Amino acid sequence: MSNYRQIIQYDPNLGHKYVPNIHTRVKYGNDAYFIETDSMGFRNSAFEDLAGKRILLIGDSFAAGDGVENEYRFSNIIQNRLDCQVINLAVKQVEKKF
Repeated sequence: MSNYRQIIQYDPNLGHKYVPNIHTRVKYGNDAYFIETDSMGFRNSAFEDLAGKRILLIGDSFAAGDGVENEYRFSNIIQNRLDCQVINLAVKQVEKKF
């Protein structure tokens, strides 16, 4: 028996986004990784009131960091190296099964 937890949901404005406020392990091939989402359903750290640079990242599963934990996504690495806030709004592509 396999366990399944929904991590992506329909959104009328965006099409799809991650389920808000989750901290879960996601199966990825023969391995797995952990993801966390914020209250809006994005894989971001809590929004901080940073004066300075902010980068908005929009994209697909690559930009969302599919297959890696939040801390290893390139958006998080950029945020740490540039000392700015990166808001990652990317979402994994939803697979359609017919």
